[in-house]
Amino acid sequence: MITLFSIQSTEGWNDPVMWSETDATEIDYMPKKFTKSYFILFAILVEIITNLLFLNLFVGVVVETFNE
Repeated sequence: MITLFSIQSTEGWNDPVMWSETDATEIDYMPKKFTKSYFILFAILVEIITNLLFLNLFVGVVVETFNE
């Protein structure tokens, strides 16, 4: 949950999170550079989807407030 929150908040997710995901191999094995490069796409999609979700919630609250 902390990792997903750091991706969603866009504060420093690029260095520690996205590049660590691409270097991961298996449990108890040393990381290798760019082993799973498709995790870059996953991290970017998670950021876009969560930011759009919270933007949609914020806009919904603002519109509901002005409708009253």
